[in-house]
Amino acid sequence: MSDNHSETKSARTTKRSMFARKPRLALLGMVGLLSAMAACGASEDDDSASLDSALADMNEGNFWDKLTTQLARFGDGLTGPSSWTAPDQANRWTMHFTPTRVGQENGLLGDADLFQKLAADIQRIQETLEKKNSGAFARAFHAKPHACVKGQFFVHVPDDIVTRTKLPADTSIDSLKVGLFRDSASPYDVWVRWSNGVGGKNRPDGEVDVRGLALKVLGVEGPRLPDGPRYFHQQEGTQDILMTNGATTPAPNSETFAAFGLAQAKMAGAEGPFEKLGALKNFFKYLVANPRVGSTLVYAVLPNTKHHDSVLEQTFFTGGALALGIDDLGHARQAMKISAQGGIWKPAASGIPGQGTCESVASHDQNPADFALPGGDPVGGSGNPDYLSTGVRGVKSTLAKSPLCIDVRVQFQRHDAAMLAAQTQPIEDTSVEWRTADSPFVSVGTIIIDRRDDPSAEEAECNELSWNPWHGLVEHRPLGNIMRVRQEVLAASAQKRGARQ
Repeated sequence: MSDNHSETKSARTTKRSMFARKPRLALLGMVGLLSAMAACGASEDDDSASLDSALADMNEGNFWDKLTTQLARFGDGLTGPSSWTAPDQANRWTMHFTPTRVGQENGLLGDADLFQKLAADIQRIQETLEKKNSGAFARAFHAKPHACVKGQFFVHVPDDIVTRTKLPADTSIDSLKVGLFRDSASPYDVWVRWSNGVGGKNRPDGEVDVRGLALKVLGVEGPRLPDGPRYFHQQEGTQDILMTNGATTPAPNSETFAAFGLAQAKMAGAEGPFEKLGALKNFFKYLVANPRVGSTLVYAVLPNTKHHDSVLEQTFFTGGALALGIDDLGHARQAMKISAQGGIWKPAASGIPGQGTCESVASHDQNPADFALPGGDPVGGSGNPDYLSTGVRGVKSTLAKSPLCIDVRVQFQRHDAAMLAAQTQPIEDTSVEWRTADSPFVSVGTIIIDRRDDPSAEEAECNELSWNPWHGLVEHRPLGNIMRVRQEVLAASAQKRGARQ
């Protein structure tokens, strides 16, 4: 009894103690809440003060160091795109969206009006850069080519593609051999264009920038995608594939993409030291406000620029997805991304066209003298502004000595309910990489470009062409908002410069 009596007494004492502490706990809770609110305000003040400090003594020489330091204050900016496994939290197209099938899109009310506005913004970029482009309207993006030549595309879809790409075991290989990838007795002709990403066609190659690879495959038969609402007009017999040298795009969605282009164009088009500095600071503020864009530049685009002196060393990716086959409901049977890796073509001893080896090109760092500041001035002063074209390992220099090749590969979105719901391979956010551990790339074709005495001979004709991922078949409908916006945006850019539609 005494033990029970003692236990009851202790419990009563504890209970009284708890009630006695309630006002004190409430007071401490309120103090904690106020402290947290103050800390939050202090954090915002600290961020503002840090940004002001970074801007105070900013110049072209310290831009990238300051951006790296500033982005380290944000969780999303710590390691860059290699660590992102889910869409950007601010992406309107992935919020409140739970896909249940491959290739599923999430069109929003107002998309059509937004895309027309962004098309007008693209033409503003061209107007901003007109003076810098020798008084002519050039492409809003990818204005400067490194080479633009014609080749042949040999399609060879492997028999074991289903197992190698981790598609469902019951997938028919015939369902994959559609559109561009159907069996063909002869190769397709194809235009191939390597480029820089920015809109200035006279910008130096050493400036931190993405590189582009565009393919226009000719003689492709099948039902075509329809015209767009205003600018876009379908071509006959072509399939365009547009890629950059990153598995992800700097911008996660179409809105951010257009804002990034405008901020970059204002910096590229600035005249005089004061205007240039103002544009540089505004570009910096945009990148800090959009940490996924800024950290992609810092952790992906900047290293790619410094560690490659040839476009043939690099792998290119579509970024956005495309359909491979369309079912009776208009849904994509498969969603795929395409990548391409250049090299030196070594034909087989048999002499049979299309048979041989595409040998990879050894990677070389950029010459430090070629590195250019954000304003476009080479650090070394004596660098080659066109080294990706005419440098020692430039694509034109190499093509004058050897035939080139491009290994074309595909990767499929997984038919996995959990992965689809979690958007680990999102359709509506191109800042998230589709991991090769989940879905390997498999080679489905080879482009061969014969050696040329004059690698520039076709450039004028090639550069007059318009390029758009919507130039193509219904079977390869582009997927996702950043692909949907390109239909009208790129067509508006082509119209502004008078390109062949």
